Amino acid sequence: MTEKNLIDPLCFLPSDMPIVILCSDLRALIPSIIKLRTGNFNHVMLMVEPGRVITQNWTLQDLTIQKYMKPGILLQFWGVKGVTYEGMKALYTKAKADVKKPWWRRRYDPLGIVGQALGLPWIQSPWGWYCSERVSEHLSIVKIGLPKHPNPSDFSEIFSRRSKDFALLGWYIGGG
Repeated sequence: MTEKNLIDPLCFLPSDMPIVILCSDLRALIPSIIKLRTGNFNHVMLMVEPGRVITQNWTLQDLTIQKYMKPGILLQFWGVKGVTYEGMKALYTKAKADVKKPWWRRRYDPLGIVGQALGLPWIQSPWGWYCSERVSEHLSIVKIGLPKHPNPSDFSEIFSRRSKDFALLGWYIGGG
């Protein structure tokens, strides 16, 4: 078994950005159902500044990482290699602008989750997003080619295969 590199999620610097964070959370029903369908992870979010994450919950939000540093939550951190200063600035600007949109333009897409559950990722509402779509769309700004409708576990598989583009930075295991 491979030993996990445990890290402090508050240790990252601006030069480490962007960081994709995969989450495994079994504390509630919907995340548990997502994980049963998709594999190891049930949520993905993007860190574009130290200590803060852009995360698609019922609406897209800008939250502190501490909101996810809870017992029962496992976080996996992936660095995106080769992002220029200009690319990071564009990604940051887009992510922050998306958070400021009206709530109906930041909505979650429960219909898309049904599509994922049925193995038909094209089934979704045109006005909503789920977390992995949002991260994929944001990373497209820095020319990181990812599927349009991935699920959270797809990111781990893709990142593991593309070591020239992504680096596993470490894990955080929420304690009690």
